[in-house]
Amino acid sequence: MIRLFHASDLHLGRLRKAQQPLLHKALRTNLVQMFERAIEEKVDMILLAGDLLDNGSREPREELFLLDLFSRARSEGIDIFVCTGNHDSSIHARLWREHVHLFDSPDVKVIENENYRVVSQGHLPGKDLRSTLDFPVFHDAKPTIALLHSQVYLGQIPKDAVYHPTSAKDLQSLQYDYIALGHQHSFSVVSRSPLIVYSGSLSPLHPFDQSTSGYVDLTIGQEPIFVETTEVLFEERKITLLSETHTAAEIYPHLLSLLREDPRTFLRLTLEGTLSYQDKEGIDRLFKNLPEGRVAIRDRTVLIEEASSLPDEITESLETFVPRTTSALFHSSLEMQEIYRADPKRLMRILEQALLKEES
Repeated sequence: MIRLFHASDLHLGRLRKAQQPLLHKALRTNLVQMFERAIEEKVDMILLAGDLLDNGSREPREELFLLDLFSRARSEGIDIFVCTGNHDSSIHARLWREHVHLFDSPDVKVIENENYRVVSQGHLPGKDLRSTLDFPVFHDAKPTIALLHSQVYLGQIPKDAVYHPTSAKDLQSLQYDYIALGHQHSFSVVSRSPLIVYSGSLSPLHPFDQSTSGYVDLTIGQEPIFVETTEVLFEERKITLLSETHTAAEIYPHLLSLLREDPRTFLRLTLEGTLSYQDKEGIDRLFKNLPEGRVAIRDRTVLIEEASSLPDEITESLETFVPRTTSALFHSSLEMQEIYRADPKRLMRILEQALLKEES
């Protein structure tokens, strides 16, 4: 039985350039773990369906990182098949060809041995307007696998499709044992008979990416197993801010504690509500002091003109929201607001010290 791992759309370099160190590290860790598992469990092949690199943020260290993984897997007898994607124009084919079967030409190529055959072609850099497949049809019992970086459509192909658009019906007509797809960043089974699958990305490629990340573990003739990678623990928080922004100062210690609990935690923070311009500047300063590279903020606040003061009933109601850790530090919500307005960093220091004291 032929067993393979199928992954795609690593976009190595993109997260480093975007200054997302936690997500970048997670991607590399997930990739290493997949290769190590392949070696340990002696799979027959690894299929990588394009966009391994990111041509807008190419770095030699990423190419050498891949080269090391390829070399280790090949030394253990694992065949590696790579087709290029629309972001792979920077691939150094000469470095990789020694260790992988590289499909970097738009021409269809077949590589086979006594156990199986792989059919593939490369995606042109950037846009690829080809919409027809010239893959051959085989009439023997040898397991046949296709590797393709393409946008596959279940119905009619739109006229504006530009990433090697392909019809699912055309792929099904080939009757291959498995068609490994790249380009889509989330796992998806296009067809079960024959089996046509997008593996999706190995890790989220931007902070608010909601796709499930992982790779496909398949033994030909059996159901595919999607192996979810969980190197990053995402926490979602939505905060509704009032003008005078007492709520933000209250929740800061909680967010800080959340990030300290597990170094793998990445916080997705959505801010809503109405703020004055002055309070908005203070909020920005407050949240910028959260650990760098572990927080993404989606700002949906609405700015309003500065009010001279808040009505007494609102100020009094705000006081009921003060948690125990902060209410013991201030005589009233007004005192807390005044400190915040004068020096947000001072307020942050007070809250952090209170948090550390409570944790100890």
